[in-house]
Amino acid sequence: MAEDRTLTAASRQLRGLGLPHYEITMKGSKGTSVNVMPFNEILNDLGRLKWGNRGGCHVYIRGQRDSDHDLVLLDDISRFTPEKMKAAGHDPAVVVQTSPGSIQAW
Repeated sequence: MAEDRTLTAASRQLRGLGLPHYEITMKGSKGTSVNVMPFNEILNDLGRLKWGNRGGCHVYIRGQRDSDHDLVLLDDISRFTPEKMKAAGHDPAVVVQTSPGSIQAW
């Protein structure tokens, strides 16, 4: 059986963020949906998220708004920025390449 790379990537990202709930936003030409879900529900909902992404929707994940967490998203950073962060004493929870040349760190 082939590995589901989306499942593997999503699991790693969610475990790295380590929050009890996440806000999932799916934004497309027909509108925007926002859902708050725990880890296991997101993994169970991957089929819908993948379907939306294939249909042109952008899928975003973040810590739940108005919840107490210390995560900050750094978007469109250089691939060298996470190493510079570590050298300065800031260890990123998750580093993701969202598309060729586009790096995000939490």
